[in-house]
Amino acid sequence: MNHIELPLLIAVEACIDFGLVILILIVQMIIYPSFRHYDLTVLKNIHSSYARTITMIVMPLMLSQICIKSWMIFTAFGWLECIGFVLVLFTWVITFLAAVPIHQGLDRFSSSLEFSQKLVKVNGYRTILWCGVFIMTVLRIIG
Repeated sequence: MNHIELPLLIAVEACIDFGLVILILIVQMIIYPSFRHYDLTVLKNIHSSYARTITMIVMPLMLSQICIKSWMIFTAFGWLECIGFVLVLFTWVITFLAAVPIHQGLDRFSSSLEFSQKLVKVNGYRTILWCGVFIMTVLRIIG
């Protein structure tokens, strides 16, 4: 990788990390809390559309992020890259072992409030992790 490509990749990485932070904050502070205001039947009707749409936005960002973080581990190895990569791995684990099953199990919940509270709790961990990932990237850029 030449001297121009690495700064460009770092800029793309920072944009993706920042995009995920903004997205997760919107989900955490606005979308998931708003679910509690819906009747459970109405929520079940709109949820599948929401889940499909948000997945089309989130998955390309998450895939791009893990690819760039993996590439950075091999090309610009350092502690900040390692920490950022591990934080991204944790977001994947929480996403697919906790958040996705909650979304898939909407029928198990007795109220939209219960569903909303569960999502906000699990998503809080992802919010912290993605903010940490972005901070690691910023520290690497300014460091």
